[in-house]
Amino acid sequence: MKRHRLSRHHLLPIVLCGLVFLGIPRVGQAQISNQDQAPFHSVSLYGMYSHPVSSRGISEWNQRLAVQAGLQIPFYTGRIEAGVHGQQWQTLNAALPDWNALFVFAGWQAVGAVNARTNLSGGVRIGNYVMMFDTDAVVGQRRESEFSVAPVVGLRVRLWNRMELHAEAMWVRVLTRPVIDSRQVSAGLSTTLDMPRWLEALLK
Repeated sequence: MKRHRLSRHHLLPIVLCGLVFLGIPRVGQAQISNQDQAPFHSVSLYGMYSHPVSSRGISEWNQRLAVQAGLQIPFYTGRIEAGVHGQQWQTLNAALPDWNALFVFAGWQAVGAVNARTNLSGGVRIGNYVMMFDTDAVVGQRRESEFSVAPVVGLRVRLWNRMELHAEAMWVRVLTRPVIDSRQVSAGLSTTLDMPRWLEALLK
């Protein structure tokens, strides 16, 4: 795959993300607690199963499995985050190989409370989309890495104590030629841990 320069249509995910930022703080009347707004006071760890909604630029393959894991840390009115989204792609054409992908990302999401147990979020993730092929027949190498951007909207519902239902929708745009779009919905669980005081102080 050839590398692709940024063009106007690549800015669409970022524009959508901006609209989400404008809308999220107005959701509901409930306010997030002062503790939840305190930067770096805790860390949320999550794991999710993902299901494909649609894709573009990869019509010769079907997605078999996708999972995501990551962490989120409070940062004033939002959360900073890092994670990895893994995908398996199975060929529909015997002449082409299967391949696996890892979207390794960092990002930020604005957060708005719906009620005491539920909040919505929206933001953007930026990272590398690493493609690992079973053979070098497609691109002349077994591994390729491309810059990617992904708008995301999320929902978290507190189930009990520090355990939450975590769901999200993400649109990953991989800046290759042709452009690859992969739209995913994911659901799983997250748990929140107190940040060690020394680490919280260091981050601040």
